[in-house]
Amino acid sequence: CAASALKLKEWGVAEDACSKVLVMDADNVKALYRRGEASMGLSNPDGAIKDLQHVLKIEPGNKQARQRLQQATEMKKTVLSKERNMYSSIFSRMAKDVEAQPAPQPNLFEEAQARLEAVVSHVTRVLKTWPH
Repeated sequence: CAASALKLKEWGVAEDACSKVLVMDADNVKALYRRGEASMGLSNPDGAIKDLQHVLKIEPGNKQARQRLQQATEMKKTVLSKERNMYSSIFSRMAKDVEAQPAPQPNLFEEAQARLEAVVSHVTRVLKTWPH
């Protein structure tokens, strides 16, 4: 069933079918390889790498698994590069937004209150010295 799901590019279905087989037989090479294929289709290079490395541990001479592992490794590099560029772009935009923000405005209420207190203090001093 997993093989036909892979041909139909139903990656999730294939992955689930292989996972069920692997619960019963963790070293099933076909299920590991096919789940690795499904992981690649789901853009999950880490899952593919793990399964394909397991295949190569069981069958070190498996050329298909070795080639697919190389492709999964390249996919991972590409994904990481895209993520790095995306986050770099986001942080760059955030930095520009912070730089573009106007300087914080003084609190006008506090400024007016301070000036009023200064005037009241001055008037109080003047009144104390005023002849009665």
